[in-house]
Amino acid sequence: MKKTFPLVISLIFLSMSVHSALAGGGGFASAPLNKDFLDYMSEASASRAYGIEAEYADRAAGYRPSPVDLSHLRSAAYEPRGRGAENLPRKFDLRASMHVTPAKDQGQNNTCWTHTAVGSLESTYLKATGTTLDLSEGYIEWAAYSGAQPFDGKMGGGGYDNLSVSVMARWDGPVLEGVFPGSASSVSPATSYPARLHLEDAYFLAFQFLQEFPEPTDDARKRLIYEHGGISAGLRVETASENSRYYNKEKCAFYFNGSVTRPDHAVLLVGWDDDFPRTNFRSVPEGDGAWLAKNSWGTGFGIDGFFWISYFDLGLSDGTAYIAGETSDFDINYGYDTLGWCNSAGSDTSQTETAWVSNVFETGASKETLGAVSFYATSNETSYEIMVYSNPVN
Repeated sequence: MKKTFPLVISLIFLSMSVHSALAGGGGFASAPLNKDFLDYMSEASASRAYGIEAEYADRAAGYRPSPVDLSHLRSAAYEPRGRGAENLPRKFDLRASMHVTPAKDQGQNNTCWTHTAVGSLESTYLKATGTTLDLSEGYIEWAAYSGAQPFDGKMGGGGYDNLSVSVMARWDGPVLEGVFPGSASSVSPATSYPARLHLEDAYFLAFQFLQEFPEPTDDARKRLIYEHGGISAGLRVETASENSRYYNKEKCAFYFNGSVTRPDHAVLLVGWDDDFPRTNFRSVPEGDGAWLAKNSWGTGFGIDGFFWISYFDLGLSDGTAYIAGETSDFDINYGYDTLGWCNSAGSDTSQTETAWVSNVFETGASKETLGAVSFYATSNETSYEIMVYSNPVN
């Protein structure tokens, strides 16, 4: 019987417009790293590897910036797939359509980033299939730092969406909560944990509210939530407490307007209300409107674990929607970039906007059928051409 498998091609750049100013000469050069990541790194001790300990106040909630600079996506649009471009409602709530799972409690674990990654998968899968899953947040952290193909760092050091995406893209999870409950301290080899889903798509977004991008492009986020489900996003909270000076406990409304905007927490965006009164916030933002977010501080926080974030919040950034398929869709995953998207590179666009790269894999002994090709498209409206060669030489 023929086996179908996806061919995974990571960090491929085909007929694209490079988003950063790179070294000239027409050759490849690395793009600048994310400024938030560099600032985060500069605060750590020079003798300690990055991400190993979370001893600074802004790391207590568990979210840390990715090395990848996504600022070029702030003006990116999102075109719906499989639906018409219907007008979006002024108010939308995945709780009302029962396409979001209940809020959980991360406790003292710095795993907000796995809660949002898993929460997005649970939401998008529920919306697509009508099936409710309880996936393990602890497994994603363990697979990232202690599994068969670990990143630098250790459990408890926090994480970010690019890390979660790379773990799932190599088919290392997600697994059911019953298979890997909580944050198990004594576990078996990674091969003993069967993945319940396979990640098939991840939509990366960047939020705005910066001087160079004064107008927010909320439409992209809304369309993803409306069409697919919840979006993982970074948020600046400074303290994991209902007593935060940025949080109105009576209205379950949060608006951060502090000076250090780098996110330190992760939440799941599951809806919006364009008419949410700006007077509901402790400090009054310049306009109405708010995102509905699912938190990971238990059902005692907010409205059964959910709360509102102002459209004008200065610490809301990044954003990733996770889309999964069934494990039966493909049998084999060929790939060797286990760390995923950690940096970007490209050529001087004054010389060319086209680049060709290749990945080479030795397939199994049995006859196999190529079913899919996967790669990271690093800028909006990237165009690409895929060529498949069998038995290449030289």
